[in-house]
Amino acid sequence: MEEVTARPFDSSLTDECRIAAVDGRCAHAKTVTTIMQVTSWWEDERMRRTSFETMGCPIAGALEHVGDWWTLLIMRDALDGFSRFDEFGYNLGIAPTMLTRRLNTLLESGLLERRQYHDAPARFEYIVTDKGRDLVPVLVALYGWGRKHADASEPSVVLVDRETGDEIVPDLVDADTCRPLSSVNLTFLAGPGADDRLRERLDPDRRAARRRRNRSTVDQRKAPTPATLNPRTTPSPADNSAAPPGAIPGPSENN
Repeated sequence: MEEVTARPFDSSLTDECRIAAVDGRCAHAKTVTTIMQVTSWWEDERMRRTSFETMGCPIAGALEHVGDWWTLLIMRDALDGFSRFDEFGYNLGIAPTMLTRRLNTLLESGLLERRQYHDAPARFEYIVTDKGRDLVPVLVALYGWGRKHADASEPSVVLVDRETGDEIVPDLVDADTCRPLSSVNLTFLAGPGADDRLRERLDPDRRAARRRRNRSTVDQRKAPTPATLNPRTTPSPADNSAAPPGAIPGPSENN
């Protein structure tokens, strides 16, 4: 293999050049192609996983499209108006090869669409689709969880009302009743399209049995243990008060 000097991020290459370099179709990306040959093995190993498509669960189905952390961060920036390859690379610090893979996945999933904005050289931007915009509540919910559990004491990002500037504390509500979901006793049930395995997993009786088992385990952990005898009050041969009648008193602490 020819030795090359790696260039971490070459903004002079067109988007088409970076994408074509994945399969070696672009003669102007020889350096990038060689670097990809070196790195593709470990990237493929990291990305290889079992598909969630057959699980039948909407959560698993969503993760099939946005389960990778880079994917959600790209969508976060795309929903904030960033659309150029170089912008995503600069914001995220992600390797061009990895960014190309993630963008292709988002294109295939229908969350982004590609539009040409420059002819010579050909350059493209990535625009959020209606399907992609439906991820806004998901990202806002992740923001709310992160603010509560993963953020520093001084927040670096705040969610505000664009018109008033007031900070918003996100909460999910039921679309029909407007009740906050945090106040509703939620549960998932098997839908019409569920297979036997999913119906078994979501069976209410089995779920109730699991929760009783979990409560029993918690109660056992909280149960008081027998009091440990205090060595200072435990009768011993040296304790005069514990000596039987007629016995010779042993030495006491005061002697």
